Amino acid sequence: MNFDRRALQTQLVSRYQWVIVIALALTTTVSFGILFYSFTVFVEPMEADLGWSKEEITGAYTVSMLVGALSAAAIGRLIDRIGAKRLMTAGSIAACVLMLGWAVVESVPVFYALWLVLGIVSGMVFYEPAFALIFRWFPMHRSRALTVITFIAGFASVIFIPLSGALVEALGWRAAMLALTVIMAVITIPIHAFVLRDRALDDAHADPAVPAPAHLTPAEAYRRPDFWWLAVGFTLSLFVVSGMSVHLVPYLISTGYAPAVAAGVGGAIGAVALPGRVIFTPRHRLRLARADPRPAHRRDVRRGALRHDQRPDESDRRSARVRPAGDQRRVEHQRRLSNSGDPAGRDVNARRSVYSGGEPVNASAR
Repeated sequence: MNFDRRALQTQLVSRYQWVIVIALALTTTVSFGILFYSFTVFVEPMEADLGWSKEEITGAYTVSMLVGALSAAAIGRLIDRIGAKRLMTAGSIAACVLMLGWAVVESVPVFYALWLVLGIVSGMVFYEPAFALIFRWFPMHRSRALTVITFIAGFASVIFIPLSGALVEALGWRAAMLALTVIMAVITIPIHAFVLRDRALDDAHADPAVPAPAHLTPAEAYRRPDFWWLAVGFTLSLFVVSGMSVHLVPYLISTGYAPAVAAGVGGAIGAVALPGRVIFTPRHRLRLARADPRPAHRRDVRRGALRHDQRPDESDRRSARVRPAGDQRRVEHQRRLSNSGDPAGRDVNARRSVYSGGEPVNASAR
């Protein structure tokens, strides 16, 4: 009976994993499309209506990006403390309120204040909390889940730049912003509030042969050169992408293109990037698999068993080469004996504790 209940729970969790993936893919698409990509469409009509310069308008976006970068660490701590579900729900509600303010803005200082807060709020609804939630739900096959999310979210510019352009042309920029606010509220708030679930990896879904991986502390991550290479790489690439996404549509309009055509070109750039999301992630996994000398049926077990910055000891290497996949218990047995100071396994009482899963068994009490 216990086995059937556990199997049913595991099956339900496995299915709901992909509900989480589709939910996050949908909300990140809408959030990126409205808060990140649609800004470029509003530059020209705001300049014509309010008399502001392009530098004043796009400067607010720059402030938003800087504030978002400075608040990233704090948002990460909030994800750990309150969970991604509540953070993303609060972020989507706050984003809708701020967009309503954008729709009625009349002064440059208020516009900058709105985008300053939007810089913080964006980090609450973009990839950061979404990826943290995927990490909790997927002990294995995370790259597949992340690929699905990033591929679907890649349509954000394809959908929302032309849509925003059509709304601005048909309704004016203020009414278009109100329409985008309704889209944001109707899609993201209910999904974040009622579909997402925060959960730790529990025994019902975790593979008993795969110990839970240890995590790097922030201090440990900051000492790793690969962390800083990734940080520099993402910063430089986002610098280029953000600059182009903000200024492309206004530039095309200033050179004589119709606003609808300019918005279509901006959306087409996102479409061109989609094949890379599908091609390079599987190729990266294939390179890792070719570089791994272990049999295919052992890779997932051994990959989850150790921290990525640790090396297995010689006994683990020997066991991984000669033991079948079902003999993971002996590897764990040897590890526990090594940690207890009895690597040879001479202490019978210690051996009993390894297989009993509890305290050492007192032979005199038997």
